[in-house]
Amino acid sequence: MNAAAFSMVLVQMAAVWDIPERTLREVGLAAAVILTILGMAMHWHAPNHRMALEELAKDGKVTPEEANRQIRFLNWCARVALLVGVLVLVGVLYDLVG
Repeated sequence: MNAAAFSMVLVQMAAVWDIPERTLREVGLAAAVILTILGMAMHWHAPNHRMALEELAKDGKVTPEEANRQIRFLNWCARVALLVGVLVLVGVLYDLVG
């Protein structure tokens, strides 16, 4: 989605909900920052989570397949959250500046 299309969507949303355009952009900026920070925190927490799951698997409380599934899921979610957060952040900043 290019900046013109993004701006058009914001204008339409503002008209439908009777919300100032700038407010929608600021909410988008806040959501992008929160999503980016969440993705970074998930990346930083991943090694600790992996070690905890490996210990649980070693103790027999979790199967190795379940541990691997949880590790893959956390890694996937962290990548997606970080990537989407950064993309939305760039899009919102580009729209605010332009």
